[in-house]
Amino acid sequence: MPKKVNLFIDAKKSIKDCINKLNITGLKTLIVVGKENKLLGTISDGDVRKSIIKNQDIERSIKNIYQKKPFFLKEEPKNIEELKQLFIKFQFDIIPLINNKQRLIKIYSRNSVFDNQFGKNIKIPLFILAGGEGNRMRPFTNVLPKPLLPINGQPIIENIIEKFMNYGVEKFLISVNYKKEILKAFFDQTSLKKKIIYIRENQPLGTAGSLYYTKEKVKNNLFVTNCDVLFMINYMSLYEFHTSNNYDMTIVVSKKNFQIPYGTCEVNSKNQFKKIIEKPKINLLANTGLYILNKKILKLIKYPKYLDMTDLITLSKKNKMRIGLFPISEDCWIDVGQWDQYKKNIDLT
Repeated sequence: MPKKVNLFIDAKKSIKDCINKLNITGLKTLIVVGKENKLLGTISDGDVRKSIIKNQDIERSIKNIYQKKPFFLKEEPKNIEELKQLFIKFQFDIIPLINNKQRLIKIYSRNSVFDNQFGKNIKIPLFILAGGEGNRMRPFTNVLPKPLLPINGQPIIENIIEKFMNYGVEKFLISVNYKKEILKAFFDQTSLKKKIIYIRENQPLGTAGSLYYTKEKVKNNLFVTNCDVLFMINYMSLYEFHTSNNYDMTIVVSKKNFQIPYGTCEVNSKNQFKKIIEKPKINLLANTGLYILNKKILKLIKYPKYLDMTDLITLSKKNKMRIGLFPISEDCWIDVGQWDQYKKNIDLT
């Protein structure tokens, strides 16, 4: 069970703080507390996602989005079986135990009760898009394929694979084209060799075209990620979000705040001046390059051709596929496929 302090969050903390703490704990719910550890409520990753989708500022307090009437116990369960039945019946992630003054005494965790090593039961493959030339990262990519550029002395792609292995993923499909011999030679010298299947692109197929070759290798769902993006997120929460909502595709998105450095003019329906807004801020949901696709999506790709993921998303929407958005904090992902971000994070710890 995680340390108790990691399961608490103060009601004055921000939505952004909550996202970061959920990722640290590996759980889907936190206990909201006030003074002297008084139980105020609970907040789940679902509560946070709803607030982001509604375009709420992640710097705002969680006070308006957490659940004010949480389930709790005032007496210790008689035995472990009674506690297990509560988790099974209500599908809780954590259950607080409080005293007569509503102060927390103990927190029961589903993981500890069922002695479940978190994240060891995701058994779907990961497809890594690694066939590009890495033009944004030249001159380094004149020598090495982009997936082998180091972060903390470890190739980016190895870092990605290890993070997914921590959640039980055991099968990795990698699309290769540019400098594929170097990439393959690297993995041939590692213990990952037997876990990898190479999808060879004889010509550039974009960010989605090579998915055509995965259809016979995927039973149901498939993680898909770019080879130059690192995530610090709970992959189990992402997987459960996708499956519990019966989505055909889930896109991991992140709120990005942009400030226009000029005053802008607002006009009415007749194009007449209304007012001026000084340096307005725009909030957008950015596509991070991480997805879960099911086999119905893969079947939309009828033959191998150049196809970008944006085209596949449009095609999926046209075919009435269910598409979900899984929002994460901008602190939970890094695009190291750009020079400024790579140089900033080359010694990431």
